[in-house]
Amino acid sequence: MNLIPLTIPGVSIAMENQIEPIGNIIFTVPRSKTPLVPLVDAMYVKEAIQICIVVFIDATLSPNFTVYQHNAISDDGSAIVQFFIQYDGKESQQINFNAYQLSFQLNAMHLPKDFPLFGIDQIQAFLWDSDPVASRGTITNVQRN
Repeated sequence: MNLIPLTIPGVSIAMENQIEPIGNIIFTVPRSKTPLVPLVDAMYVKEAIQICIVVFIDATLSPNFTVYQHNAISDDGSAIVQFFIQYDGKESQQINFNAYQLSFQLNAMHLPKDFPLFGIDQIQAFLWDSDPVASRGTITNVQRN
């Protein structure tokens, strides 16, 4: 059987230095081996969307992150921007996780000309463990003032 390696859609964007540790959480029982779902907040602020993504990583790891952006059209035909936060971690069940935050603004210069900023109603974010390949994601509505 030939296996085809999975690749992350989109293009790598320079955000690695903007991901900061912000604390940790401890569960009472070991969590699944799959990544935890990220927390996402997105809001229109002037001529941009302010985005905050928090991911939770096994506290025994010192992850190196790569962030990818993919512009897509959802099933209902609306514009959606996807962010993939990639890291490489061992597969294990843990109770202690460090939280890392990525905060940035998305504006028209980050999008193709035919992809209108103010047409974006949702942001989708994934935490992607590259080896073994596993991901968890969530969709968040962009809040309007």
